[in-house]
Amino acid sequence: MSIIFTSDILRLLFAFFLAAGITWFSIPSIVHLSREKHLHKSANGRDSHDGAIPTLGGAAIFIAFGITSLLFLRASYLPDLKLFMVALIIIFMLGVKDDLMVLTALQKFIGELVAFDLLIFFGNIRITDLHGFMGIHEIPMITSLLITMLISFGIINSINLIDGIDGLASGIAIIAISTFGIWFWMTGQLELVILSSALVGSLLSFFYFNVFSKKNKIFMGDTGSLVLGYILTFFVIKFCESAVTAKTVLNLRAAPAVAMGILAIPIFDTLRVFWIRILRRQSPFHADRMHLHHILIQSGLSHLKATFILMMMNIFLILIAFAMQLFTANIIYIVIGLFVICVLMTEVFNHLKRKTTTG
Repeated sequence: MSIIFTSDILRLLFAFFLAAGITWFSIPSIVHLSREKHLHKSANGRDSHDGAIPTLGGAAIFIAFGITSLLFLRASYLPDLKLFMVALIIIFMLGVKDDLMVLTALQKFIGELVAFDLLIFFGNIRITDLHGFMGIHEIPMITSLLITMLISFGIINSINLIDGIDGLASGIAIIAISTFGIWFWMTGQLELVILSSALVGSLLSFFYFNVFSKKNKIFMGDTGSLVLGYILTFFVIKFCESAVTAKTVLNLRAAPAVAMGILAIPIFDTLRVFWIRILRRQSPFHADRMHLHHILIQSGLSHLKATFILMMMNIFLILIAFAMQLFTANIIYIVIGLFVICVLMTEVFNHLKRKTTTG
C-alpha cells in the first residue's frame, strides 16, 4: 500500500475513484433512510420537479470528500488543512440543519460567518493582492479581510442559488473544480489537486443519481450547495494567491478576472436576479423563477438540456477568460467582456422563452 501514498499519480487516481465509489454506494442508503424518516423535499410553486425527493445528497458528497481527502492528503504539505476541515464541518452541519429544519437567512449568515472567520482570521487564507486592478497590487490587512469575506459570501450563496434544476450546481462545480485542479497541477500544488480530484469523483457519482436515476433520485440540498460553495471559495482564494508567484507555461496576469470566468454562470446569474429584485423593490433573497435555468425550462427545455447548455456556456466563458488574459492584464476589460457575453446569452434565452410563450 505504501506505493499508493508515495506516487502522486496513484494518489490522484485513488482519491478520484474512492470518492466516486463512496458516493455511489452511500446514496441509495441515504435515499432509503430519507424515505423511511420522511426527510425529503416536496414540490412547491417555484420548483421544477414533481413529487417528494430526498435532499441529503450533500451528505454523501461531504462524507466521500472528507474520508478520501484525509486518507490521501499529506498534511505537512497543506498546513491549513486542519482549519479548512474544521470550517468545512461547520458548513456541513449548517447545511444539514437547514435541510432538516429550515434555517432563517440570519442563522445561515451567522453560521457561514463563523466558518469563514476560522479560515480567514486563524488560517490566514485570504486575498492579499488585486493583481493590478485599479492600479492596486498588495492590499492592507483590513481591505484584504473585507474583500475576502465579500467574495466568500458571494460564492457560497451563488452556488446555493443556482441549485434549481437537476445537475446544474454539480455540473457547474465539476467544470470549475476541474479547471482549478488543472491549474494547481501546473503550479505544483499537488495536495490541492488531490482535493480537486476527490471532489470531482464524488460529484460525478452524485450527478448520475441526481440526473439519471429514477429509483434513487436525490438532491444535494443546502448541505451540498453550501459545502460546494465553501470549497470553491477556498479554491478561488488559493488560485488567486498562487497566481501572484506561480511560474507556469501560462502567465496568469489577471487571476481575479479569470476566477470570475471560471464561475461565470453562478456569479452573473446571482448578480442579475439580485439587481432585478432590487429594481422591483423586493428583497435580493426573494424567491422567484427569474434565474437563467428557469428561463430555459420555461422555453420548453428539459432539465438535462438546460443544464447542458449552461455547462457549455460556462466552459465557453472560461476559455474566453483565459484567452483574453493572454492579450490584456487589465481585469476591468476582461470582466466587461465576460459581462457583455453573459448579457447577450441572457437575451438569447429570453428570446427563446418569448417565442415559446407566443407560439
